[in-house]
Amino acid sequence: MKIIFLDIDGVVVNRRSLTELRNLPRGMEGRPSVPYAVAKECIEPLNAIFDAHPDARLVISSTWRLDNDLKRLTRIFDAWGIRIPLLTPTWKTPRLAGDPRGKEIQAWIDEHGEPESFVILDDDPDIEHLSHRLILTKFEVGLTMTDAARAIEMLKAREVAA
Repeated sequence: MKIIFLDIDGVVVNRRSLTELRNLPRGMEGRPSVPYAVAKECIEPLNAIFDAHPDARLVISSTWRLDNDLKRLTRIFDAWGIRIPLLTPTWKTPRLAGDPRGKEIQAWIDEHGEPESFVILDDDPDIEHLSHRLILTKFEVGLTMTDAARAIEMLKAREVAA
């Protein structure tokens, strides 16, 4: 199986989508909650990765995993139009202050076994020894088709243990 470790803020939620949400009038009936601050233009590139690798599954590396269960995240992702199945958002290891995300991802790999291949989509470079598997996005923009093309190529390559 191929794994896409997905951060949410800075990958499928960008500065514009958060700004638009925050600018909605307070008390507005039907005002969406923060999980609906998706940047729709970032969903197409994410789905393009899945189209190229239909055996890929998502593992949420975002801190969103700490406050949401599989059912809730599945509902949110369905509403956003994300077609990639969630493998697990139940990875509840809390992120300690100063603890790099690469350490957390390595802990997931150690617990669940080495995937056939994997890619990390994140806007923070704190991936340490796994940086060779990182597609670094920019919070301003989020995931682009150029990023997706790089991820598609990266998922073709089997991870070789260092």
